[in-house]
Amino acid sequence: MDCERAGQLMSLRLDNEISPAEVRALEAHLGTCAECRQVWELMQEMSALFAEARMVQPPEDFTERLLERLTTQWMEQRTTRWPLGALLLLLGGAIITLLVVTPFIGTAGVLVGLLREPDPVRQGLEVLPGLVSVGEALLRAMWLILSAVMQLISLPLLVVYLWLILTLTTAWLLVLHAARPSTDGLAGNR
Repeated sequence: MDCERAGQLMSLRLDNEISPAEVRALEAHLGTCAECRQVWELMQEMSALFAEARMVQPPEDFTERLLERLTTQWMEQRTTRWPLGALLLLLGGAIITLLVVTPFIGTAGVLVGLLREPDPVRQGLEVLPGLVSVGEALLRAMWLILSAVMQLISLPLLVVYLWLILTLTTAWLLVLHAARPSTDGLAGNR
């Protein structure tokens, strides 16, 4: 028998849930393994301490008092955090709205520019990765909002959430600015 199996049998023996054959096998192992024998003696001592310990009963109204205190604390936390959480979620929603609207404005400009190009299909394929990244960023932002709404949010998480949204918005605006077709070249063609 290996030591791992002996450890399992020791726990079962303390609960009187092993067969006589398993008791004999365990005793044989304990006779040859000093380490397991030491563990067995400690387990027996701990079991005896627990058996001797007197169980203390809580007061009769303990459950009601505990539930009342927990409910009160939960309501206090909820009412003190609610205005800040609502404000930050509103700000996040406004930023998400900007994230949703801005790509369409930028995309419309890019599409108009594509129509004026000699090879709009090739140009469209070049713009496609940017559009995919917009969709990906929007899905991530929506997931963040959904996660925030579905959980009770702590202040540090809200701050990180707001920072992430602001960072995504800034990055997206930089991408749009860099991808915007030059109006100088279009004016010369007229």
